[in-house]
Order: sequence, then C-alpha cells, then structure tokens
Amino acid sequence: MRVTLEFVKAKAEETKNETRWGRVLEPIPREQVQEGPTCGFYALSIVMDYWKAKGRTKMSAPARQRDIDTQKRDPAEKDNPSLRNLGKQTGALDVGKMVKASTGGVWTAAQLAAAPQ
Repeated sequence: MRVTLEFVKAKAEETKNETRWGRVLEPIPREQVQEGPTCGFYALSIVMDYWKAKGRTKMSAPARQRDIDTQKRDPAEKDNPSLRNLGKQTGALDVGKMVKASTGGVWTAAQLAAAPQ
C-alpha cells in the first residue's frame, strides 16, 4: 500500500480530534520515495526539515540529490551534497570497510553540531 500525503493529512486530522494521548508532527514530512538502504538518510532529512521549518536552523539537506526535484525542495540545496553523497564521501556506505563497532549512525551529535549553518 502506498501512503499518500492526503492519507497522512486525514489521519493527522483524526488524531487531532481524538482524546487519547498523541501529537501530530507539524509540518507533516514530505512524501518519501526510498530505494535501497537509505532509511537513515531519509529520517535525518525529515528531522532537518522539521528544525528548519521551526526556524532553529538555516540548513537542511535531501536524503538523495534527486529529492530536490521530486519533493519540490528548495533549489538552493542543489549547491550542497545530499546526505547520501556525504555518506559515500565518509565511507559510511562501504560496508566492507566499516568498523565492527558503530556510533549508531553516519555522524555523531558533536559532528552535526559542528557543521556550518
């Protein structure tokens, strides 16, 4: 089943009207078309979009470069590498060379905090 943006918006409206505990993410994340092992890049992209929309950062990045057009993202993002490209540059996608221990992701919180904004 393909989940459309209209479906997500309808479910968000239902959740707003219910009395049970929960919270609707606002803004609702863009529709994602994931291929391959890129779920972490898409998750990070959604988090970055959220904080950019809240005015807490000026920077966001697409999971993949093609998402700039398919998700109607800010065209200025074409000047920067996608999260997947950054992963390739750091060797995070080369499974054969990865260390056995993991920090839980491609970057640590300290590395993300040090990124230029």
